[in-house]
Amino acid sequence: SRGKTSFVVALLTQRIKYVAAHLKDNKKDFSSQRGLRAMVEKRKKHLLYLRRTNMDGYKVVIAKLGLKD
Repeated sequence: SRGKTSFVVALLTQRIKYVAAHLKDNKKDFSSQRGLRAMVEKRKKHLLYLRRTNMDGYKVVIAKLGLKD
């Protein structure tokens, strides 16, 4: 489901990777840098919520996406 926290985290992770690759070629694209920081913070908040409410789901998401704990 699109409203699930785990889905939102996965979607944000994909978008973060895409924007990070874009910024490697376009170092002075400051609006994209700002957007990237916002996406990282939003993902962080969703991960903290997931960890607080569903530790098993949190561990699965972290493992599948290859994120640090």
